[in-house]
Amino acid sequence: SKTPCMNNVIYPEDIQMVDYYVIDDKGVLVASQRNNQVELQEDYIQTLSTGSGIFSVVAWAGLNSDLYDIASIQPRAMSKESLTFRLKREEGQAVPLENNTLYYGESPTVFIQDPKDVGSVFESVTINMREITNRITVIVEGLPNPADYEVEIEDANGSMNMDGSIAEDEILMYNSPTLVRDGYLQSEFTLLKLETGYHDTLIIKSKSTGRELYRGNLLGTLLLKNPDVNLACDHDFTIRFTTRDVCECGTYIITSIWVNNWLVHSYDTELE
Repeated sequence: SKTPCMNNVIYPEDIQMVDYYVIDDKGVLVASQRNNQVELQEDYIQTLSTGSGIFSVVAWAGLNSDLYDIASIQPRAMSKESLTFRLKREEGQAVPLENNTLYYGESPTVFIQDPKDVGSVFESVTINMREITNRITVIVEGLPNPADYEVEIEDANGSMNMDGSIAEDEILMYNSPTLVRDGYLQSEFTLLKLETGYHDTLIIKSKSTGRELYRGNLLGTLLLKNPDVNLACDHDFTIRFTTRDVCECGTYIITSIWVNNWLVHSYDTELE
């Protein structure tokens, strides 16, 4: 197994909104609070009000209502499992998440005594926020007309539970504008949580004909082939494909694939 992330407390400058959800020991939402214009710092403290009992606090930072559909909050009438949010989409295509980040954390449980017995009570808990979003840059080298191609990513990770797990959802299409830089194709994506088993697929294809130059599992055959990649800790990936015209007839195939400068695949392209 991979080593857990260490010292990964983050203080993202782009986050200005944090949602807090107080959960009791029976898994019931008892209170919630949204704070706007938050500047997260190492000593940032937020006060939440609740009754007596055993509680934990779930925090989400970056749940922009322009990007996510969020379940209506009904304190004491819904469970932690029913707290969900869904990435907005149109006809199966996800809204762009570029320049947006999302973070999740949950505190240990804490016991709050009854203030009728002991007066006002304040207990401190720490929430270690972990990033949920991932940035993937796809580069394709060697194509004669890179602007004729496009890159797509499919993944069924567009809905999430408030405990940080992926909720059941349809397969979403993540699209990215095609950029041509120094003669190669480049596409940049921002995706939600990456986890195996959610139909994650990367596709490189011709814009005009739909002919696929490449189709493969994003995690199993690409990212996780790099032994240094830990999905719990790493959130920025560069996948570089090199291509070759195998018969000097305009038929291009993938010859090698690199993930964060680690060679994960090399194909024999010599013709007999």
